[in-house]
Amino acid sequence: MQLSGMIRTTCPPDQLLALLNDPAVLARMIPGGSEITQTSATEYTITMRKSLGPLKLTMPGKLVLTPIGTGLDRHLAGHAGHLIAGKINIELDIHLTTEADQTVLTYAGDLVASGLVSRLLGENEKRAQISLRGVFMRLKNQAEGGKTSAAAKPEHDAATQA
Repeated sequence: MQLSGMIRTTCPPDQLLALLNDPAVLARMIPGGSEITQTSATEYTITMRKSLGPLKLTMPGKLVLTPIGTGLDRHLAGHAGHLIAGKINIELDIHLTTEADQTVLTYAGDLVASGLVSRLLGENEKRAQISLRGVFMRLKNQAEGGKTSAAAKPEHDAATQA
């Protein structure tokens, strides 16, 4: 499924990129009690925890955040899996630009899921869009000195209203 969206923040782009590379910030961005460990300059191991009804699942995986060209843009590749929950793969291009006194973060890419995860996300693409937007809204809140709780409500844009 195709995912895309945009957030605007008052945080300078280089500071926003530094936060995006911080494993502690990344762990707070992803809901469900995630643990992230940086294993190289661009690679991270991730452990996501999720409850699905009576099941408590732990999904180990990997994130890779690599530069696109020479600027601040990045490619994010994430892969996680669980025997019961299935697999999830996400590939996003993240672009940072400035407009007036704001940084604009846009993202676009693909999400491929199998198993139970596929059924949950595949049945509601809008849910996947809103969930991903929530991840980037938590980054924005962290960047602007606000709270990064999972309860932060995402702003809606054309991608989430489709």
